[in-house]
Amino acid sequence: MTIWDAARLVKLFEREWEGSDTRGVAIDPQRSVVAFGGQEPGVGQGEHHVVEVFDLITGEARHELTGHEAPVRCVAFDQSGRILASGTADGSLHLWDVSTGELVHRATILGGAVERVAFSPRGRQFATGAGDGSVCLWELDAGQDGS
Repeated sequence: MTIWDAARLVKLFEREWEGSDTRGVAIDPQRSVVAFGGQEPGVGQGEHHVVEVFDLITGEARHELTGHEAPVRCVAFDQSGRILASGTADGSLHLWDVSTGELVHRATILGGAVERVAFSPRGRQFATGAGDGSVCLWELDAGQDGS
């Protein structure tokens, strides 16, 4: 995984990852943390579905977010950089506390895989796009589907 500053043509981050299928990449609004999700070979378990979170300044790993039961399709930070959303191929949506790496909410989306997730500019609402073309709107405070 390599991340470049396109304006200055400077390499910001480089990390080897054994992932066989990286689908989602996001940088927090403060440009200090990067998250990427997909699947990597698991030890004796087939595929291991994870989101990796790294410090962009030091290059150090912050968290390996596990508990996904299917390949991760997308990731996004809220505007504060404190919450990370991850969506998976089985229709699961996970919300994570970026500072602790703890899962704070999990929901299942009707309509197939969670292909996209995006936060509103104010960060209190977000939308998910599913494999069947449906879109759900969510309130972050409530963790409830607002569609």
